[in-house]
Amino acid sequence: MIWLPLALLACAPKEDAAPALSVTPSALDLGTVGIGTVAEAAVILQNDGGGAIEILSASLVEGDTRAWGVAREGFDPLEGEALTTLTITFSPDEEGASPAQVQIRSDDPSSPSLYVALSGTGGPSTADNDADGYSVADGDCDDGRDEVYPGADEVCDGRDDDCDGTTPADETDADGDGYRLCAEDCDDADPSVHPGAAEICDEKDTDCDGATPDHTDSDGDGYSTCDDDCDDADWRVYPGAVEVCDGADNDCSGRVDDLDADGDGATLCGDLPDCDDADPAAFPVFVDPAVEPGGTGTLDAPFSILADAIDAIGTCREIGLAPGTYTESTVLAGGEVAIYGLAGDPSGVVFTPDEGERAFTVSDGADVTLVDLTLLGGRPAEGDGGAILVTDAVVSLWKVIASNNTSAADGGAVSVSSGSLFLAGDVVFSGNVAGDDGGAVAVVSGEVYDQATTWIDNRATQGGALLAVSTGLHLQDATYEGNSASGDGGAIAIEGESMLSIEHLVLTGNSADGRGGAISLNDVTSPAEAYLRNLVVTANSADEGGGLAFTGAASELIVANNTLVGNTSAGEGAALFIDATDAAGLYVWSNVFAWNDGDSGLWSSEGNGASIGYNLGYATNSGTDFVYGIEQDAGENFSEDPLFTTFTDDGDPDDDDLGLRGSSPAVDSGPPDELGAGGYTSWADVDGSVNDRGHGGGRGGW
Repeated sequence: MIWLPLALLACAPKEDAAPALSVTPSALDLGTVGIGTVAEAAVILQNDGGGAIEILSASLVEGDTRAWGVAREGFDPLEGEALTTLTITFSPDEEGASPAQVQIRSDDPSSPSLYVALSGTGGPSTADNDADGYSVADGDCDDGRDEVYPGADEVCDGRDDDCDGTTPADETDADGDGYRLCAEDCDDADPSVHPGAAEICDEKDTDCDGATPDHTDSDGDGYSTCDDDCDDADWRVYPGAVEVCDGADNDCSGRVDDLDADGDGATLCGDLPDCDDADPAAFPVFVDPAVEPGGTGTLDAPFSILADAIDAIGTCREIGLAPGTYTESTVLAGGEVAIYGLAGDPSGVVFTPDEGERAFTVSDGADVTLVDLTLLGGRPAEGDGGAILVTDAVVSLWKVIASNNTSAADGGAVSVSSGSLFLAGDVVFSGNVAGDDGGAVAVVSGEVYDQATTWIDNRATQGGALLAVSTGLHLQDATYEGNSASGDGGAIAIEGESMLSIEHLVLTGNSADGRGGAISLNDVTSPAEAYLRNLVVTANSADEGGGLAFTGAASELIVANNTLVGNTSAGEGAALFIDATDAAGLYVWSNVFAWNDGDSGLWSSEGNGASIGYNLGYATNSGTDFVYGIEQDAGENFSEDPLFTTFTDDGDPDDDDLGLRGSSPAVDSGPPDELGAGGYTSWADVDGSVNDRGHGGGRGGW
């Protein structure tokens, strides 16, 4: 506050003098005031005469109202010799001179308006807004950033951090590429050059790593990227290299695996290669149901229907199917053809024939291979084979799913008569239904070769999954689960003279209303060395023979080293049921059965000649593990806990491990190696030790 001494005031008026208002001082300079701070000064208003003077207003009539302020002290009339004070404030918001003027209005007739000239200068702020220890008045050139103040370290940010009035030359980004010289931009005049830029053939260090690799041959094949090497990380790839089937563009032509020497549109590579690249008339044909008719069968111009491809097939005998749905019913009589789904997954190529039709009818010596496709919902109006009917022909399936097909007679999915069926791997039969026999597959007077097929939830009268009549049956590593028969053979029904080599099957949860919850063998006779061995048979059920049933006039077979657990029969033979009239060629040896539920575990009718030896039975629900005639006893049959690795009698085979503990009585207690039976010349385990009873032992041990 600036206060004026009373000595400067005019002499007091006489009492009879007229009112006279004076202002002191008439000019007021508040000097230099820092931005953000406030300075005050007082102006004295005095009645130098007699009477009273009323102050009407005191206001700023010139100047910046944001910087200048006027406040009056008191509003009563000024009697003679009385005075009052105006407070003037100056708070600049910018640097520089800021003149102003205050007008004082009163009812003094001689001087109704008096003026006070104001002056002040805005100076640098003394506030330290960013708390870095410096104000603008102290030289802080950016009081909003605490890293900027006099003497601060310069960093690479394009600003004057130390407030010396200059920005270092290396903090510029002259080419606008987002990188400064101080941030390792090695050429600030070229926006294409900066750290991380892609090296291109420009004879520059484009990425600023200190090297100019334009002609560097990184893979040692004699070519750099700038010499048209299209992959300088792969030594097999360079201009002029020999193209091979490796998924790479070896010759840098812009095309991958383009080996088509004869120009027929088919290469030597891919899922369906050209079978003869020297013959332009020899090439696989292609089908795509999504294209319009009129194609020529090449990969670029495929046929729209399979029938056209079959008519046009040449030397290669191969057809490729694009992903999609195929509704045709195809007839293949004679000749050889392989049909490949090209979706990379069976579910991508689906055969769903029209109502009353099947997908394929194969006959007259034809040899047909189907790969990577799905057979879905075939339902012929009559006859056998819901999806495929084979007569005097050969069909091979590989990575095929056959699902929900139905036949009025035999073979819900596939029926084979006097032919062969090869199931080469990753084949699945699920949910197929036969009006008669063979819920998924029925084969009569033929051959079946199965490697690791999955059979699940199929159903029929006989053979819920598979019916084989007078057929060579060669099954290995397959799984049968949840199949059902209203007659015999919940999973498999076998009838008549057959060559059998069946091993390593898992049969679980299958059911038959008749006999053989897992497998029924009726009138089955086989040559020497035919066998049913190393099976795991769990949780199957039937009226008789919850696991396996051997019936009919004769039964001739080696049934060895099988494990049967948790199977159920309403009557006899919860695990094995033997009721063939003549079973003199049936050898039931070295099997383990336990925790089965029925009137007996292993049951054989008397006088049938079956040879029953070296079997271990245990914990049949009825308490009777063995029932057979004394003349059938080949010795070493006994009841004792097999001591499985893990077993819980809860009806759930998924939580069991039916391997044998080292202390199991079934270990090394099977038939000695030199003991022959049914043509078997060796009983030893695969490691050469004495036969272990159950599925882990013998010549097919797991």
